[in-house]
Amino acid sequence: MDWDCLTLPSYQYQRLENAKREIRIIYLQPLEQQNTNENTSHDKSKYHASKGTIIRCTLDHVSLDEDPRYEALSYAWGNPKEVCPIEVDGQRAFTTANLASALSELGRRICSPRALWIDALCINQKDNEEKSHQVQMMGEIFRQADGVVVWLGQEDGTSASALSVIRQITLPDLWGRYRAYLRRKKTKVDQTRTMKEEANLLDEETEILAELDSRLDHNGQVAGLDAFRLLVDRPWFERVWVLQEVAMSKDALVMCGPETIPWIRLDRAHRLISFLRRRKLDHKMGYALKEVENRLWLICNVWFDLHHFQKKRSLWYLVGNLSRLKASNPRDLVYALLGLAADAEQLQITIDYSKTVNDVFIEVATLLLRSHGLKLLSHCLLTLEERHRPSRPSWIPDWSSSEEVGLTLRVLQNVVQKGQKESELTESENTVATCWSLSKDVLILTGHVYDSIQCAGEPLPKNLDKLKDINEKAEIVSNWLKDFRALYNQKVAPKTPYLNPRHLTAAFWCTPIADCIFGTDWKLRPADSSDEDIYRMLTDHFESSLDSKSEPRSTRYIHSIIYIAHGRRMFITSKGYIGLGSFCIVPGDFVCVFKGADVPFVLGNRESTSFELVGEAYVHGIREEDCWFKEGVTPNGLPYFKSTAPRWSSRRKGECPDP
Repeated sequence: MDWDCLTLPSYQYQRLENAKREIRIIYLQPLEQQNTNENTSHDKSKYHASKGTIIRCTLDHVSLDEDPRYEALSYAWGNPKEVCPIEVDGQRAFTTANLASALSELGRRICSPRALWIDALCINQKDNEEKSHQVQMMGEIFRQADGVVVWLGQEDGTSASALSVIRQITLPDLWGRYRAYLRRKKTKVDQTRTMKEEANLLDEETEILAELDSRLDHNGQVAGLDAFRLLVDRPWFERVWVLQEVAMSKDALVMCGPETIPWIRLDRAHRLISFLRRRKLDHKMGYALKEVENRLWLICNVWFDLHHFQKKRSLWYLVGNLSRLKASNPRDLVYALLGLAADAEQLQITIDYSKTVNDVFIEVATLLLRSHGLKLLSHCLLTLEERHRPSRPSWIPDWSSSEEVGLTLRVLQNVVQKGQKESELTESENTVATCWSLSKDVLILTGHVYDSIQCAGEPLPKNLDKLKDINEKAEIVSNWLKDFRALYNQKVAPKTPYLNPRHLTAAFWCTPIADCIFGTDWKLRPADSSDEDIYRMLTDHFESSLDSKSEPRSTRYIHSIIYIAHGRRMFITSKGYIGLGSFCIVPGDFVCVFKGADVPFVLGNRESTSFELVGEAYVHGIREEDCWFKEGVTPNGLPYFKSTAPRWSSRRKGECPDP
């Protein structure tokens, strides 16, 4: 690094002309080599992007209306405290170490200036007005770029192995066979296949899975699949902005150190990994499969929809799938999605970095309430810290939270009751418009307190999905189930509301999975009596290993508990009902039902006149129609209403007496 640039004056940005839709373009100069001084201090050397290199560039203003030629860089900013000096128009500027590494790698590959758009350098980050205007145009900036360079960071001991595996599993021979298999399978999707056709398809599927497994394990000491998992565990895959940056691109190239791979190969690898995971639920590397699929799922789907079908998703869909994405500025968890949202123009959200995070989240939550009703509340998750020191209205989803929880119970219950997909679930305009109102930041709902929480079991232990041995998972799940049953027998058993032991057992085995289970292909379906047999085996007969005959069904039940009860705990109500709710529920919380909601919710007292929303709940044995009387006033003077239909029901016929 040319340390003389530290003596240069700091770079001063010139104002952009918004009326001309101006942006800045950086022209990166070919990397120069410089003889380094052997006596360079250790303190200074830590800032080197690469010892002996000089990063120089110039900045120019251009109008998007003039169709400028440039590439856009997609990268993770990295630690803001680790900075490197660079020279911009003869002045000093600072970049994060990760960006300096990207500039060094790109500079080595050119012999003439390279036109780039890089947010950290092309936007004056200290000017909120400019930043708000430029961010509003970012979708168009990436769409107009000749290409997008995705910088994952410097190479390490496993990155070359990961990229090699991606290349291997997406070679034309295997990818072509997989595509041909899908076409043949879909050809007669609505017709009856002959037994021979079914057998041929199964044989072909088995061969593809075996070949895929072989290529994932082909290289040396580090399994290819594990190397792939480590690659997608890099910070770039956590950035919310990457959704727009890649999806809007004409063409994207992934760089990791000196190696490159086209984005389309990464997308194809994700589809093959998803195929393997859905067909081999008991795969020995199940955790790695899940991590690779989950890291890539949203970005690949958004990219695929936009590139192949010119289809954008709603803001509701995008914010509802943010659980693994992050932003250094929490406002960007909304702003980064607007360029991708099909309904962004209709919602009319203005990007404004002068607003507080709470104001941005409240604005978006209110708009989503108007368009989607009380479905929004299923995305609210109160933490233990917020129960003691509330910092926001509890009905506002905290899209910046790193807490993870299983699938929303609302979606699970609609699978059980209606068999509908999420995209098919809509509220009538009447329900959306009339079931709630706002008074400042207080959400006012019509509802009824059905019960209260007497006690709760322990949360399901974390990170069970990282264990490779299914018997080890089974033992932990078995102890968790048995501990809760013992708690129930101690607290409630003589006064249970369930009519007989069979119905009580149904409550025990249905509640941990919310009456819903993953099939062999990871598709959700309603649970049935065969799952009860697995529960009995785990709680009555399990010793140290699963019976080989029951292992496939046992695996599905155990994994369903792990993915549905994750971040939750089972509880017992004052009336003796068994339920599943947020991990931060406490005795004395209320089980409530609201007009227009698909599931019950747990509320806690925040003040004498208001409640806090703790989270959604599954309660086995109560039905919505059990909760309402005729329209009017309850004995305690609280308003209530008569529901038009049982929109949720976790009660099986004859399990509990009618009220």
